[in-house]
Amino acid sequence: MEKVANRLAEYLVRTQTIQMDRKEICAYGFQIGLEFAIAMSVTIASAAIMGMLVECLVILAIFFVIRGFAGGLHMGSFLSCFICSELSVLLALGAVRFIRLDNSVMIVTSILALAIIKLLSPVENDNRPVDACERKKFSGRLNVTIIVLIVLGSILYFTHNGYGLWIVVMGELMNVLSLTAGKIRYRRSR
Repeated sequence: MEKVANRLAEYLVRTQTIQMDRKEICAYGFQIGLEFAIAMSVTIASAAIMGMLVECLVILAIFFVIRGFAGGLHMGSFLSCFICSELSVLLALGAVRFIRLDNSVMIVTSILALAIIKLLSPVENDNRPVDACERKKFSGRLNVTIIVLIVLGSILYFTHNGYGLWIVVMGELMNVLSLTAGKIRYRRSR
């Protein structure tokens, strides 16, 4: 992936689209973009094969929105991130398909998950410290996200849409796992 990204960046320098001093930044951006595109393509293809594309997209949307404001675990390499992410999504989709819980259990699980997310966030690592201004901004946006998810969960609960509620809860639980693992990992590295 790194070689492809470097070749793309070199091409941009040769065509004078970017300056030489921006080559490294562009190569990094290309690498991250390519890795993300591959991971999402495999995840979405897996979900489509399972007949759970919509469920996957909802879980990922919830996961990425919360993660953007709360942080989480970052793996050391693309391969480890890819494997961990793919397994997490497949397990969440498997749980949605094969496990049935009472709606009351799911709404309580959702509220507990959101409380844990709020308590654990933000997860910082050495590569991405969060200053006081960012912390306040992320906290406010996370609060809005949590309120939206509580409203969504309540609507699903009161309309007796247990399947939809379970999908939302899976997205929340994936964040709880990522935040918990991140807190443990980054606490040890300090």
